[in-house]
Amino acid sequence: MITSFAQFLEQFQAKEVAILAKEEVKHGPTIGDMYEGLARELIERTIPEKLNLKLVDGFVVGVDGDYSQQTDAMLVMGTDGHRIPKTEKWAWPIKDVLAVFEVKKNLYAADLADSIKKMQYISLQQKRLLETNIPVDLRACGACLCACHRTFPQAR
Repeated sequence: MITSFAQFLEQFQAKEVAILAKEEVKHGPTIGDMYEGLARELIERTIPEKLNLKLVDGFVVGVDGDYSQQTDAMLVMGTDGHRIPKTEKWAWPIKDVLAVFEVKKNLYAADLADSIKKMQYISLQQKRLLETNIPVDLRACGACLCACHRTFPQAR
């Protein structure tokens, strides 16, 4: 018996992974796309619609205008992102990126190092944004200054 949403997601994931495992595709990038699709579906099921958030993949655009390496998924707010022409990828400004996800079917040391490198760049851009854009009283409070301090009026 399912007694929590977490249990539902675990059972859903197990069922879906079994479906993916039956697929006889041997092409690495396609297998990666399949698992990224599953991760996206699981994440999207947990986001309340009334928050008006989007889950997209693509690039984080830093305060300096530079693009990050491609991310598997980003939880974003607002409408300032843009679709990269002729693709399903998006470029989204760091100010509206709430979370970044990297999906791996199997985690190897090189993949972990690559993911950490991506996150370091995004973390540096977030730090730069916070150093230039936050009120002085928040800068001095020592608390988490990322998405938890943003407001979602549509959720009230």
